[in-house]
Amino acid sequence: MHYRFFAFLFCLFSIESIAETYDLSEIVVTAELRKNTLIDHSGSTTVLSEKNLKQLSAQHLEDVLNSVPNLNFSGGTSRARFFQIRGIGERSQYAEPINPSVGLLIDDIDFTGIGNAATMLDVAQVEILRGPQGTLHGANAMAGLINVRSNEPQSDPFNQISVGIGYYDHHSFKFVSTGPLISDSLLYRFALGSNESNGSIKNRFLNKSDTNDIMEIASKFRLEWTINPETKLSGHFFFLDGDNGFDAFSLDNSRNTLSDEPGKDTLRTLAGVIKATQDFSAFRLKFETSFSNSESIYSYDEDWTYVGIAPGWEYKSFDSYTRERDAHSIQARLTSKQPLKLGRAMSDWSVGLYFRRNQEDLVRQYTYATKDFSSEYDTDTTAIFGDVKIALTESFRVGVGLRLENRDTFYEDSDGVRTSPEKNMAGGRFSLEYLNEDYGLWYLSYGRGYRGDGVNAGVLSSPDISSINRKKFGFYDSESLTNFEAGIKYQSPQDNFSGRLAIFKMDRRNQQVKDSLVLVRTDGSSAFIDHTNNTASGDNYGIEVETLFQLNDALSLTANLGLLRSKVHSYLGIDEVTRQEREQPQAPSYQYSIGIDYRFSNEWRLNIRAEGKDEYFFSNRHGVKAPSFTMAHARLVFERNPWNMGIWIRNITDEETFVRGFGSFGNNPLKEYAVEPYYQRGAPRTFGAEISFQF
Repeated sequence: MHYRFFAFLFCLFSIESIAETYDLSEIVVTAELRKNTLIDHSGSTTVLSEKNLKQLSAQHLEDVLNSVPNLNFSGGTSRARFFQIRGIGERSQYAEPINPSVGLLIDDIDFTGIGNAATMLDVAQVEILRGPQGTLHGANAMAGLINVRSNEPQSDPFNQISVGIGYYDHHSFKFVSTGPLISDSLLYRFALGSNESNGSIKNRFLNKSDTNDIMEIASKFRLEWTINPETKLSGHFFFLDGDNGFDAFSLDNSRNTLSDEPGKDTLRTLAGVIKATQDFSAFRLKFETSFSNSESIYSYDEDWTYVGIAPGWEYKSFDSYTRERDAHSIQARLTSKQPLKLGRAMSDWSVGLYFRRNQEDLVRQYTYATKDFSSEYDTDTTAIFGDVKIALTESFRVGVGLRLENRDTFYEDSDGVRTSPEKNMAGGRFSLEYLNEDYGLWYLSYGRGYRGDGVNAGVLSSPDISSINRKKFGFYDSESLTNFEAGIKYQSPQDNFSGRLAIFKMDRRNQQVKDSLVLVRTDGSSAFIDHTNNTASGDNYGIEVETLFQLNDALSLTANLGLLRSKVHSYLGIDEVTRQEREQPQAPSYQYSIGIDYRFSNEWRLNIRAEGKDEYFFSNRHGVKAPSFTMAHARLVFERNPWNMGIWIRNITDEETFVRGFGSFGNNPLKEYAVEPYYQRGAPRTFGAEISFQF
């Protein structure tokens, strides 16, 4: 405990985030009804710039998550799909439809629940908004939002080629081109990238080192057309082909597996968004429509072994989930260009309409199933939203936001389950702000978020649980969350110090809790019936600190700190066993990042970073935890126009980390299926180099 106490003190009195020298008044938060600078945004938000992403040698969003206060992710896949903000968020998905708590936008296209699409190809910045984003984003952002924004086209022609190599047969390629197609009125930007690696797993039975590999190809194309000074039209299109393997669990929790049928974690997605903006004298009209089609296969060798490992005890099983998701959305909103007078007060306002149709089809092929399982899950979301910010004086402002949402859901599967619930929900935000050039921004806010109800299809349809009260456990209710927050954002007049502090208390009502029932078959294998229950309430509260101190032109010190306490109250499991009150899963009590950025000269630069987390539960159902850890990364960069070369190493000390764990079943026939914990390991020490050329 002593080192944790000193780590806390160092972070609290040290200096911040994950960044280079920057001006908070220049960083723009785009995931709002109107664009705000970071220091003017009354909420706990982290913005990672393109330079930050390069410092972290990030190929995917999961590479930067440990550096952000109170942001976690769950494994069980080749890439992180699900995220948790302040301890709230999903951890996995199998046959059940889910209601996400943490939203994911990639260039204004909703990829919530498909986090493996979040490559860092040509990304300008990543925004993490903590707390409910109920006004603009509704049910998909009850706990917060991750907004990934790509670089925009430039009027000055620019081309760049980058190649990289690394350990575990890692190699990457990136090409970016931008410039005008028609003078300065029609601009384009094109990016193409690939990222491949064998991964750190060795399959001893098959004698292969690529069964848990990464093979991703992505491309982005963007057009911006300025028809006239008042009218603009833009389009952004995104394609990803990820053909990743999944072979991550071993009987002895090592990096050596024995599976004879390694799984896959593939994703092929095509998406796009078209936006039109028309300026009028007093307001701006913005219209956008988006589409996305995503096809994925998630499969795994359920027995983790091979025929012959333990005759008389072994079983053989394979599980595969093929999903296709089609989504279309339309949004129109009006935003004021000039403040309106309300007596002596001035106000800015926005109002909008939103519609989204999401259609998800699933086919599950499972060894123990008598037939393939299929389901259709369709959701239509209609909402009206708006906000107003009133300047009472030069320093005091009041903000009010409201969203009214109707969610119409249809579910049907091959086992005869059919349901079509409809729900009306409301969320929003109220804030009181004090902004002063000498003291920065001080704010108090109250926010309300929500997520819809749902169906436990596995409970309703499984023949293995005939004794379960299906009426009681076959469905679950919607959840609401209220967030009380106080914060300070400050930047010194000399721009050599900046800091952000947020203190929050989140109250969850009718909290949805993910659970599962484990059934042991006669052959020693286990069947899992995933389901969601409701408990009366839950609590999440804590602190987030982000600061930056620029010692001189060459040296900056940075640190992040997130402190979190969470509680899920007792509830009755589907097995009629009461789950005791304890911490919520995926909710470490502390998380920190400390960094040094040193520029030796105009050409040489070194960045060193340490990051760590406290231990946390993997699930509500069992007591297996991810242990606490601290690991360090480094990157040495040489820059001389038009060349940029970098050497990087991640997890310098080869710290042992785990990103997923199970603890309520046995899967080792050599031990006669004795119950023991199993873990998916995090990335080991790895290193590489990258070189870029601009022309």
